[in-house]
Amino acid sequence: EYGYEYMYRIENATYEVLNETSLPEGYDVYYTLSSNDDIYNLYFIMSYVDYYIYYDYYGMTSAQIMEEPKVDLSTANYDESLNRVKSYNDDRYQDFIDMLETCKTLETKINECLEKKDATALKKMQSDVDKLYENFNKFITKYST
Repeated sequence: EYGYEYMYRIENATYEVLNETSLPEGYDVYYTLSSNDDIYNLYFIMSYVDYYIYYDYYGMTSAQIMEEPKVDLSTANYDESLNRVKSYNDDRYQDFIDMLETCKTLETKINECLEKKDATALKKMQSDVDKLYENFNKFITKYST
């Protein structure tokens, strides 16, 4: 019905709504974040920041990236996600909160670089973005074993 074709067909399948309390310890963290689109929002925010810092990877020159609009994380539901996750008052979400706050710090630094027309300073933040992705991968796989 969606225009996709596969070499297999699922027939006579059933499903059941997941009971959050039946999840193994820790999985509820991931389930909560994914069901509220917070994981998606964080990844979108990270990609947004990545675009500016790794601009050459995206085919941009230093002159072109300096003409891009300032970073505005509110367009990626930053405040909504941060406030929701903080409202859980659960230490298990602290790594996630830290990643969101790191993105906010990078937003400020990127915008300062854009104001100063300093593409070199953007490049110097690549290790910060790499660390952010590393922390994201650790968080996502934390409960997979």
